Formats: sequence, C-alpha cells, structure tokens
Amino acid sequence: MMLFTFHDPQYQSMDSKQGEEADENTYTGSPSPPSVAGVAYQMPEGGSHQGDVSPQPNWSHSSHQPSWSQPFINQDSQNTMYQQQMQHANYQNWQMPAYGDFAPRFGAPYPPHASNSMYPPGHQFNIMGYQQHPSWHSSSAGSSGSLRSLRSLGRGDNRKKSSKRRGQEKKQPVASIEVHCDAGMTLHQIEGRVVKIAKDQDGSRIIQQRLAIANDSEIQMVFDEAMLGIEELWNDVYGNFILQKLLELGTDDMKAIIGKRLHSDTASLSSMVYGCRVIQKAFGELSKKDVANLISTLKGNVLFCLHNRNGNHVIQKSITILSSMAKEARENGDDDLCSFFLGSLDPIIDEIVRSIEDLSRHSYGCRAVQRILEHCVEPQKTKILDSIIACQQKLLKDQYGNYVVQKVLTCGRQSDRDAIFESITVNNSVIKFSKQKQASNVVEAMLRLGDANQRQKIVQQMLDCFCVDQHDETESAAVSMSKNAYANYVVKTALEVLEEGRQRDQLYSELLSNLAELVSVCCILCM
Repeated sequence: MMLFTFHDPQYQSMDSKQGEEADENTYTGSPSPPSVAGVAYQMPEGGSHQGDVSPQPNWSHSSHQPSWSQPFINQDSQNTMYQQQMQHANYQNWQMPAYGDFAPRFGAPYPPHASNSMYPPGHQFNIMGYQQHPSWHSSSAGSSGSLRSLRSLGRGDNRKKSSKRRGQEKKQPVASIEVHCDAGMTLHQIEGRVVKIAKDQDGSRIIQQRLAIANDSEIQMVFDEAMLGIEELWNDVYGNFILQKLLELGTDDMKAIIGKRLHSDTASLSSMVYGCRVIQKAFGELSKKDVANLISTLKGNVLFCLHNRNGNHVIQKSITILSSMAKEARENGDDDLCSFFLGSLDPIIDEIVRSIEDLSRHSYGCRAVQRILEHCVEPQKTKILDSIIACQQKLLKDQYGNYVVQKVLTCGRQSDRDAIFESITVNNSVIKFSKQKQASNVVEAMLRLGDANQRQKIVQQMLDCFCVDQHDETESAAVSMSKNAYANYVVKTALEVLEEGRQRDQLYSELLSNLAELVSVCCILCM
C-alpha cells in the first residue's frame, strides 16, 4: 500500500496552515521507494492496524506526469479506504493518468484512468477532465465526500440496489417554463399565452397589474383564454389570482359565467388550498342570487368541508354572507328575498344540527358553530342553541367544545345562560369545574356574562365549601382555588367583577388571612 504526495510551492501555504493536524495525517516509514519526477512515495510500517499490508498495484509513471496529494482524516481511515479500493476489481493495475499541470482540489477523490474498461468509449467527462463513476457521491463536502466515494466501491450489488431505491424516492426536477413577458407589454401582446404566463409568479403579477388599467377588449381577451384553461388556473398558486381579478374587474356577464363554471366543482374546490380562495372571492363579487345558488351546491358536502382545513373557511363564509343578506332583506321588508336566502342556508344548518356534538368538539367544526351563533337570524339560531344545550355537559370539559359554550353565553338567550349556570353550580360543582383546564374558562365567562345573582351564588360556593389539601388538612375552597394552576384565574375574575359589598370583603379577608401560605406557593411555582 502506497501514498504518493505532491510537492508544489503553491500548496505550501495550505500545508503550513494545517499545522500539526497535517503532520498527523501523513504516513512516514521505511523503506521508502525512490521519487519519480517530483513524486515521493511512502509506505506505512507493518501495514494496516486491522490486518496485513494490502497487495500493491503496479504503478507506472512518466517524467512529465504530475503528482497528486490526497488528504485523510487519520491513519485508520486511510488504511480502510485503500483496502476497499484495492479490493475492487476495476481498480487493479490501473495506470496513472496525465491530467496536465493541475492538482485536484482539497478533499477531491482520486479519479480512475480514462482508459479503464469500466468506462465505455465516448463516456462524458466532468469539468475536471476525468470521469466520475455513477455510484460516486459529490465531493463538495470535502474529505468526507472522498470517504463516501471510496467506501462505495466495494459494496457490489448491495450498492446498486440501494442506489436504485434512492433513485426511486428522488423527484425529477420540474422543467422551468419559458415565459417571455415584461412589464411594458400590453395584454394583447401576450394573446394566446395568457394561461401559461398566469401560472408564472412574475407573469401573474404583470397580468393583474395590466388588468387594473386595461380596456374592455383586453379584459375580454384575458377572460376568454382564462375560461378555456380555468381548470389549470383555479387551484394554481399564481393562476388563481387571475380568476380573482376577473371576478373583481369583469363585467356582470363575465362574473355570471365564472359562477356557473364553479357550480360543478364547488365542494372539491372548497377543499383545495387555492381553489377555496376563488370560491370565497366569488361569494363577495357575484350577485346575491348567484351567491345563494352557488352556496346551495354545497348541500350534502357540508360535513366533508367542515372537516377540511380549507373547506371549513368556505362554510364559515357561506354562513356569514347569507345571514347578512337575509338580515338586509328583512330590514328592507322583502320577506320573499329573505326566505330565498334562508332556504339556501337551511341545508348547511340542518347538517350541522344533526352532528352538533361532534362538530362542536372538532377543531374546524367548532368555528362554523360559532359563526352561526354570531350571525344567523333567530329561526336558524334557535335550532343551534337548542341542540347545544342538549349536550352542554359533554362540551364543558372539551378543548374545543368549551368555546362553543362560551359563545352561547355571549350570543344566546337568557334561558341558555340559566341552563349553563345550573350545570356548573349543581352539587357545589363550581370548585371542580374551576380546577379543570377547559371548564374553568366557562366558569370565568359565567362570572362575566351572568347576572348579579348568578355571580353571587358562584362566589358563595367558593366561600362556603372546603377542600382537603395534600397534607389531608382542611382549607377554604377560595384558598385552595388560589393555589391551583387554573382555578386561580376564576378567583381573580371574581374579584374583578364582584360589586363592592359584604361578599367581596369576605373573599378578600379569606385570602389575606392565608397570605403567607399563598406567597410561599407562588414563590415555589415561580422557581
């Protein structure tokens, strides 16, 4: 096993910077073969630490050939790599090539000879002037690249199989789209290429800017081409903006045509990242009747949309806009138009009511339920309120359901607030609910939104009840709640909303009498 070292003045600076590390990575030993044409050969004593000396290849050199240098991390790594190299059949008795007056960059692997049989005639060479084996990795990472390249040579069939598997996982690069368009071009100059240019980031921006100042003929031309390729545009990351711009700037006839085209794919588009934006834009730009007809096509797909991260926004928008139209029609005395809008919204409300418990406990579904409570008119709102009250006990402690219950306290009827109050105060349950992470939010909302009588009853339970601490000692419920991670917020809210009087003074007195204990607990929690 041999190491040949290249000595050149231009590399002296690199070797000197390496210092002691460069000395450790160089083998010394005897006997050393004579140098040929500036190439010094050195052999390690006793061979590898892991076994005998590897068989030496038949090296031949000419006087005009350059010398090469290969840095290594340490002696063990060098021995291992050369053993694997020499075991490979294609590296037996290979000839030293002539490459010209240059050396490979730091960490680059040794290239095989161009005449080696493993490379067929006419095989392409890389920019360094030599061939790279298909299994070689890139050496851009320095010496670690050389290590991986040399280790790969002795793996045989297993190496080929693993390469095949990795090749299957790699995605082929997407060919870039040639788009010849600049900000100075008019829309007529890109006629016939609108769809292609609209799918490009810069092209889409230019079309939008030109549409804002375009005349009727230019808008018509863009509209005609966009409608021919609408399926390519409506869920494209850039193309969807062109459809939105046409909905904004197009004529009423253009908007109606786009709306009808969206009818057949409303549910699927609602579940798409960019398609849902086109649908929501259409809700704001189409005529009121066209919007109602478009929303009615969601019938039977409401649950599908509500469980989708994109579709739930479409349902929320549908509830908001139809409710707003119905209220406006009712205020204007147009009962027929109000009934038409409510009839378009009824299928959505009915599907939600049938699955109210599951949707209220769902991260997306709970949002739609809250939009109904905020915006719907009374007949539809009543359906939702009645269905929520029927399952409120299961929603109080749920991570999403508690928000629905809080919204009922905000937007519901007085009877709904009374029903929730009874649920959290029955059998002195205020303390239990206050110490639960989700339900404590409902207790706080009840203190803020309930009437004075309900607030006093909640605080009275905090003063009258007792709890057993971790040392089996009895203490006031107010003190126990103050030391709890969640119930302490209920106590703070009670102090904020209570009217001045005997009950408020009694709560303050209870807390002040245990101030030292509360401070010690606070210090422990803050450590």
